[in-house]
Amino acid sequence: MLKKARARTHSVSDRIAYALDQALLEHPERLSRAADYPGWIPGHRR
Repeated sequence: MLKKARARTHSVSDRIAYALDQALLEHPERLSRAADYPGWIPGHRR
């Protein structure tokens, strides 16, 4: 689906976004995990 959308769009920024989305779907290990940020609390300000 992302490949079709990327092929149909005329927007360079959309093509880049679709390509990055596809890469993350194909390689979920590239996503950060909670273990990557020990002690971090989402939304918490110091």
